[in-house]
Amino acid sequence: MKSQVRFGCRIFLSANEPFQHIVQRAQLCEKHGFDSVLIDDHPLYGTEAKQQLLRMLEKRGGWKILL
Repeated sequence: MKSQVRFGCRIFLSANEPFQHIVQRAQLCEKHGFDSVLIDDHPLYGTEAKQQLLRMLEKRGGWKILL
């Protein structure tokens, strides 16, 4: 069954941005009613931050993770 994204928010990353900033912005999106977050993950290639972010968002439940 294919589901549609009702609302979405794109998070842009800065070079060498602390992982916690990404998490805080994803949480802010949730607080404001967004049910999905698009993260341009090119700066995260080859880092543990990408996997940490995926695990954190999946634990939140109800999120659609678009990478």
